[in-house]
Order: sequence, then C-alpha cells, then structure tokens
Amino acid sequence: MNAIETLRENVGKLSEHDRDFAQSLLEQAAGRGLSAKQFAWVDRLAARATTPPASIGDVTGIVSLMTDAMGRGAKRPRIRLRTPGGLDLVLAIAGPTSREPGTVWVMSAGSFGDRAFYGRIAKDGTFSPRGDATAENTPEIVAMLRAMAMDPAGTAAAYGRMTGACCLCSADLSDPISVEVGYGRICAKKYGLPWGARS
Repeated sequence: MNAIETLRENVGKLSEHDRDFAQSLLEQAAGRGLSAKQFAWVDRLAARATTPPASIGDVTGIVSLMTDAMGRGAKRPRIRLRTPGGLDLVLAIAGPTSREPGTVWVMSAGSFGDRAFYGRIAKDGTFSPRGDATAENTPEIVAMLRAMAMDPAGTAAAYGRMTGACCLCSADLSDPISVEVGYGRICAKKYGLPWGARS
C-alpha cells in the first residue's frame, strides 16, 4: 500500500486541522497530481495517521520547571535535549493565548521559520506526533520524553554536559562547574536548580 492509499484509509484518525489539509492533498492527487513537496506531506500525514499518541507519563515536573522559571522572570523558558541518536529537541510551554495552553511543544532547535515541529505533550502526559514527526523519529522522541518525565532536571542537564552548551539558554558553558552540571549559574537560579556545591 502506498502513502496515498494509507492516508486515504486513515484520514479520519488525524486532527481536524491535519484532516482538512490531507483531504485537499488527496483531492489534488486524484486530479492534477502532486508536487514532490506535497508527496512529502502525504508521507508525513500518513505516518501521523497510523502512529497513535504515546503516553509519556507524569509531566508535572517538566511543566513546573518552565512555569517556575516564568515566575522568576524567564520570558520564554526552553529545555534542550539530545536523543541517543543525536536528534536535538527543544521543549517549550504553550502560553495562555495558544490553542492548547499549558501543553508542551516539542520541536527542533533553530529559528522560528527553520525549526521542525514534532508534536505536543498534553497535560495528561500524552504525546501526539504532529508536523515533522515521522514513523522513524517518533520512537526516539517518545523515549527521550519518557526519560525527561522521570527526571526533568537530570535529563536536561545531560544535554549541557554532552554539548558544552547550557540546556536552558543554549549559551556556551565556560565555567567548569557549569560544564559539569549542564547549565549556568544564572539559569540555575532562574529555573530553581542546584548549582555548584549544591549540585
């Protein structure tokens, strides 16, 4: 079964927004055909329709880390992660004006127009793959998010120790203590995390 047939058979499993887009692609495929870029979207949507949401676990710690940082003056708190396969992820909390406030966005690093969007974690701990999530990268993302749910600070700090960049602000770490703990002193204070002898 090709991606168009898979999408046609599973289009009802998509979110309303994705379903409308998928229907337009299917109509165009039946008519004048699709461009290479549109075929890529058919593949993504077919994978998304056949990949069920995954339970991440209790995400209270992840959400608290970012909401506490906002309470201490962080305007747009982010948490950076790297999967064992080398996929860089950024977690951000959806604000009050978002369509799904309080959920956690899962995306790639990079500027707004260049970053990939992999999905959202709902308040009940369910990760719904969206955007650039594929059948290949979703299991890797889910495994990292489950590790993050179990140990938010420790999992985020592992990124800083691995990359030499702060897991919270992405600045290069130069202080030996910051390199060891995975984030800088200022970010530690903002996010309410231990640093130095306390770590």
